[in-house]
Amino acid sequence: MENLDILFALSITLLIEPIAVYFVFKMEGKAFILSFLYNLLLNPAMNLVLPLLNQDRYYLYLTLFEIATFLLEALLLFLILRKGIVKAILASLLSNLFSLGVGLSFNAMNLPYKVRLILFIAFTTLDIIALGIFLALAFLNVANKEDRGDDRPGKSQR
Repeated sequence: MENLDILFALSITLLIEPIAVYFVFKMEGKAFILSFLYNLLLNPAMNLVLPLLNQDRYYLYLTLFEIATFLLEALLLFLILRKGIVKAILASLLSNLFSLGVGLSFNAMNLPYKVRLILFIAFTTLDIIALGIFLALAFLNVANKEDRGDDRPGKSQR
């Protein structure tokens, strides 16, 4: 896999998966940021290791990596966000299936280098914009909680 292919796959993943996780977790900025961060590490790792394995069994290894990634992401979402294991599994499953589907669709198109470069730049630009928006939303949410004084779980307002 070329460097551009790895970056292109990462840019698609960073646009799709955090947004899917964000909506499953009912517009929680922390969910978007967490998904963005773990995908920033997991996606390139997978795409750097896959070409080193026996290419005759590429789809077997891809399937195994995707299952491991799905489980690891669900576990991270559950442990860090503490919103329920079912929601974490659903968010991880939906985001990974959608991202994989889009990625496989782009691979099937066998796009020329220049088109992949343009798409990479477009997806990366959208990633940066989305990250900025969701970071701002997360900070505004924290600021609003501090202003209301309800930063402790279970604290009722009077």
